[in-house]
Amino acid sequence: MNSKSLKANVQSLKSAERAVGSSSSSFSSSSSVFRKNRGRGRGRGGSFCEVLAALVVLICLLPHISTGQTPSPTVIKGFNGSKYFPAPHFAQMEMKLTSKEAIELPGDQFQVTQPHLITFNKKGEREIEIEAPQCHYDKPASALRSPGHLLAKTGEGQFTIEGDGFSFQQKPGILIISNNVRAIIVNPTNKNSSLVITSRWFEFDEKSKRGVFHESVRGEDDDFIFDCGKLVVMGSTNNTAKSSAIASVGKASSFERIEADGGLEITGKSKPGNASAQRGVFHRVDERVELIGDATWAFDGKSGSAEQITARRTDESYEAIGNVVMKMPRESLGGASGLLSTNISTSKTASGGLVEIRSGQLIRSGNRLMADGAVRLNDGTNQLSCDRLEALIATKTSREESATATGNVFVERGGAGIRSERADYTKADSRIVFTGNPRFIQDKIQGKATRVSVVTTNGEVFAENDVTVAFPLAAGGGSLLGFFPGAQTNRTSQQQQAQIVAQNFRLKDRVGKFIGEVQAHQLPRTGGEPRLQAEELEVRIAKDDRHAESLQARKNVIYQQGIAGETNGANAYVKMVAETLTASADPKTSELTELVAAGGVRLTQTDSEATGERATYTSTDQVLKLRGNPQIKTADATFNSDQELIWDNSRKTAVGSGYKITVNPETLKRLEESQKLQTNALPANP
Repeated sequence: MNSKSLKANVQSLKSAERAVGSSSSSFSSSSSVFRKNRGRGRGRGGSFCEVLAALVVLICLLPHISTGQTPSPTVIKGFNGSKYFPAPHFAQMEMKLTSKEAIELPGDQFQVTQPHLITFNKKGEREIEIEAPQCHYDKPASALRSPGHLLAKTGEGQFTIEGDGFSFQQKPGILIISNNVRAIIVNPTNKNSSLVITSRWFEFDEKSKRGVFHESVRGEDDDFIFDCGKLVVMGSTNNTAKSSAIASVGKASSFERIEADGGLEITGKSKPGNASAQRGVFHRVDERVELIGDATWAFDGKSGSAEQITARRTDESYEAIGNVVMKMPRESLGGASGLLSTNISTSKTASGGLVEIRSGQLIRSGNRLMADGAVRLNDGTNQLSCDRLEALIATKTSREESATATGNVFVERGGAGIRSERADYTKADSRIVFTGNPRFIQDKIQGKATRVSVVTTNGEVFAENDVTVAFPLAAGGGSLLGFFPGAQTNRTSQQQQAQIVAQNFRLKDRVGKFIGEVQAHQLPRTGGEPRLQAEELEVRIAKDDRHAESLQARKNVIYQQGIAGETNGANAYVKMVAETLTASADPKTSELTELVAAGGVRLTQTDSEATGERATYTSTDQVLKLRGNPQIKTADATFNSDQELIWDNSRKTAVGSGYKITVNPETLKRLEESQKLQTNALPANP
């Protein structure tokens, strides 16, 4: 071989090296290796002659090259690189690659201009379609790559994606888009509404059915805008699902879930609102959305926060877990709102119709609502707290609304409230029923019973079985239970209390009615305290809700004070019987102002007794007026009248109209004996 031929062959190899190096980025890396090896050869002291010798050997081993000039790369017009599935599906095309032209490179490599790639499944259905200005095609590996622009879409055209710089390997099914990713997902039910997703780069793995948008991810449609660090679309892993994951993104019935990570922010467009979480997941099979980690949201008049919330778009079901705080309209709570107070309309005005809920867990499933763990409902003026709350919400198919609160139940409104172990509400009869040792409190008025019911429409309270109620009396000893003239009580500057026991109790519009074996005692119970018993007792509460301003006892009324048999001192015994007994108090001081007894009145006090059909006593002048065949008996005389008798307790005298006095024989005898003594004591006339 002469020197001219050698130089020509060397020049041809260099030209081939430059051609391969310019064909793709992967070929550039091969050239770098070649240059490094060449550089190391010189570094070991190799000479140009040694290089030539090596080339001579190479030429000898490849005689077909040495026969002449290296051929120029072949340009193929109308390139077609289609492939078919292996048997038994050999008749079905697996991949169709066409282009305007392609340059053939060594090793079954091609530099393709305007490539158009379509992949198919074994049923002949299109999976993905790719277009680009140019790319490098590795035929043995069924791979395409390019630093240029890419446009890809699904066979149905519901999903398109584009970006700059890509690599696609058809056999393992891996697509990577390096920069400026923009995807469009068409809404299958409304083609005019599309979801646009942008990110820095994108990758797709056919084997795992997984497409991932990376870095600065943003999605936007007609309703929402969302931002996150990473968005993962998971296609169906069902063995019968043959479409690729990237195709599944565009098929509303195919992808299984979408995951947003790296901080998720959602902003409403068609309806104002926002939501955020550390992570979000959408499950296609049941239209389920999860917000995980510091989740917050505010949409459609509802707002809240929790460690995690899961919601279903199809039936408005949701589950919030961990430090749940939510604000929502009353109608969203169904029967639970009925437990809040005894007056729903008032609370609506106070809170604008929104109710705040706090709990460890809050679940709505269909028409059922459940809250668990330190549950608290608040609408501004009314509050409900319990360990667990369950409620039914009215729907189109069922209008039933009810609720049950259990464990440390407390319903409160404006300082008044009821405690129990259980509370049940039904909208049908607008009633809350408290059981499990119910106790009720209204400022300083407290009570308990076996069962307490509250009518939510008018605030009526009804307590049943073993009712006990305690309420304050006036300070200073004068009180509604210190009824009678000359009745002595242990006066004190401290406010006292009265306790009433009965079978049943009803409270409405500040009027309490005790029914059945009523017993009222001033506290403390010493045996000599003022006490009253009757079949019925009605107590009217003052406007300040702090004390009783009047009471009326009816049917077999018996009033007692002091200890039976005691005639002197603080425990002097007083007793009155009547059919009715009404006492009124000063609204400012709560002191007794007037007492009216009617129907067979009999008053027994120390050594005196008064009877009549009606008795009226006023505390200001301590005067007792008797009418209806009145009679007053004292130790010395008996007073009778067919009109009225008046007993002046301060002076211990009786007056009246049309009355007569009958002196007791013993009294006359004493008077006669006294006069005799006086006569015998006179000096004789001189």
